Amino acid sequence: MSSNLPLVCVCIPVYNGAKTIAKTIESVLAQSYQNFEIIVCDNLSTDNTLQIIQDLTLSASKKITVISNPNKGSAEDNWNYLLSNLTTEAEYIALYHADDIYHKEILKNEVNLLQNNELKAVFTLCRLIDENDEDITIKKKYNPYLPKTIKSPVFRFEDFFKYILHHKNFIITPTCMFKKEIIPTIVPFFDNTKFKSSSDLDTWLRISKQYKIGVVPEILQSYRISTTQGSYLIKQGRTEPADFFKVVDSHIESLPEIESYKAELRYYRILKSNDLTICAVNFLKNEDTDNAMLFLRDAIRNSNYLVLKRFKYIKMHLFAFVIYSLLKLKFNYLCINTAKKITL
Repeated sequence: MSSNLPLVCVCIPVYNGAKTIAKTIESVLAQSYQNFEIIVCDNLSTDNTLQIIQDLTLSASKKITVISNPNKGSAEDNWNYLLSNLTTEAEYIALYHADDIYHKEILKNEVNLLQNNELKAVFTLCRLIDENDEDITIKKKYNPYLPKTIKSPVFRFEDFFKYILHHKNFIITPTCMFKKEIIPTIVPFFDNTKFKSSSDLDTWLRISKQYKIGVVPEILQSYRISTTQGSYLIKQGRTEPADFFKVVDSHIESLPEIESYKAELRYYRILKSNDLTICAVNFLKNEDTDNAMLFLRDAIRNSNYLVLKRFKYIKMHLFAFVIYSLLKLKFNYLCINTAKKITL
């Protein structure tokens, strides 16, 4: 491959990734696009992650650099540390997960989209895998394709934000590639203190306010769903609204005018309603009926009947209404038992 092609720096933050880091790095090393280097940022791993990386470095045909983050923190903190300590000459930066597997064409296709559309950041689609690398896309009822309402995979803030309001977050962060030149303009890169697990979405929204971003409409990554992941553990038993809503509400507040988003905001209220219902069910699992009722009441208030005419939105609303009504009638035991038997 011609050396005239831009150098890509594949950045892989890791903490205790001994079970998966080799497969991740090997999938990157197998890329058809060969003008790249790898930087791994280790965040005080206590397993043999570093030894595995060192063994791979000895046999790898590409440069693999390891840097150590001495400040124990979240995954987003580790990404911020990595980006603030980059010394690469690469023009493009890819941020990949230490437990995912990457298709051999992902670098090539992302570079092509970045180069040919005057974009600053790009992503791809993914399929889901479990701890054993088995495809669970269908099992998780996950749609690996872009929402049908998206007319073009290249967009600026207004269209991107409308899609987010309607469909929630469809961006796969550990497939991202962006031009290194934007890093100083996006500070902090991941605002973990404010938006926690959804700080990545805030980053892409802020970038889209200044530059065009895009999605390669191909499945070029295997995204691992593991019961040991931080995101999985956060979701289980959550009794606070998802961090996603903190991000979106923050950007809604800064909109110069809101009228053009009116239709999408109706769908957003449904997303909020569904999330509040999930929190209420988790309260019931903890036998906290008072907070469950408060969340169910707010969930019902957030429902929009114009949107609810569409069948796919009715199920969760009816569930919230029925459980709320039963709690008002003091059928607490029935509601608690029902909550403990279901997964939303």
